[in-house]
Amino acid sequence: MGYIPPEYQELQKKTDTLITTFNNLSRRYIPAKYDELRKKVGGLEGKYNEKAPKKSGFFISTNKELRRDQTACINQLLPKLPTEGTPTILNQSQNVLLGAIFYRYKRLDNSYSQPYAFFGYNAKNSCTLFQVLEEEFKLDKLDDETLATCCEAYKTYLEQPDLTVENKTVGDQFPYIQEDPDFYINLKEIIVTARQKALPITRQLHVISFVESVAQSLRETDKAIADILPKFSKMVIGKFTKESFLTRDNLLELINSFQPTMSETSKEILKLSLPERVLPQGVPIPSSEMTRYIGFQDYLSQALTINSTYTLLGAYVMALGRCNSHTPKLKDVLNSGINSMVENLLDDTAKELSLTAFKNYVEIPGRPQLNCKAWSDDTGEEHMKMDLDIRHNKLKQVSEVLAF
Repeated sequence: MGYIPPEYQELQKKTDTLITTFNNLSRRYIPAKYDELRKKVGGLEGKYNEKAPKKSGFFISTNKELRRDQTACINQLLPKLPTEGTPTILNQSQNVLLGAIFYRYKRLDNSYSQPYAFFGYNAKNSCTLFQVLEEEFKLDKLDDETLATCCEAYKTYLEQPDLTVENKTVGDQFPYIQEDPDFYINLKEIIVTARQKALPITRQLHVISFVESVAQSLRETDKAIADILPKFSKMVIGKFTKESFLTRDNLLELINSFQPTMSETSKEILKLSLPERVLPQGVPIPSSEMTRYIGFQDYLSQALTINSTYTLLGAYVMALGRCNSHTPKLKDVLNSGINSMVENLLDDTAKELSLTAFKNYVEIPGRPQLNCKAWSDDTGEEHMKMDLDIRHNKLKQVSEVLAF
């Protein structure tokens, strides 16, 4: 028995959990929820004050006012960042707040790495604020991808124009930043270093983002078709008052005459699932015993779902093609998403069917944009299409050889 893909809705749900599953397997940093994060930031100065008197020594910084100013620089973000809004807005705000925390954490770490390392002193055993940040936000688990992403969000936020004051940026609202001439230099250095170290994980995240973008694209086109399908089906059934059957060409004419006019994207998606012939009793489905019939709307709905299933499966096949011996966790996550396991392994037949469906979808005009950075930051879709053609042609050649 060949490979059996998950039901379409299950495949969509599994795609939604890819990033979480991958992050857990890779032991990436998992931040607190935004509201909890805000509470912790609000209590930072109190936590620092509780712990600061307990630390003293020749090599230990005793400039408590400086540390309080650094803490205040983080805390001052709270009234400026929104507490309500879309998930995207709240996620961006969370990243900005995390970026401020991470920046201070890394700066404290770096400040101890050079002058005191020889004597065995470091931020972890000698800096109270460093310890408070690490304990409160579990920063011992911080990974470079998260560090770079959040510090980039923080930098972008600070560098945006201040709409209330001419020729000023948002960063100018923070006294500590204004008094530190090297603030942006240090922030950029942290980002560049972390981004370079994060490359292996970043590349894998791009692969997951590609699959997610295909799933989202399908959700959008699925909805567009679902909105017009009942009316189009009525239009088809209405023709049987004068016609005894309709051919595929007749159906294409009806698509072109549909009002309001369908988008070219919807037209092309419908064309991929049209039957060759429709009778008043439905679409004929031949079988070994007798021909059965399925209502036109039910047939088209099922055909569209199957097509979407294999299109999304094709995205997984392309993503698996980006895996190698250095990315076993990514490969495991992707295989888990499509239920490819020992007793249900993805085979060449399923791969060819899925890449055919995906290729058809990719060529549809006006379809939603796909995230193809897994192939190239600048010309990702072009390179993805080239890769798709190569993989598809190889599978077709194998299929043709086996057919002899």
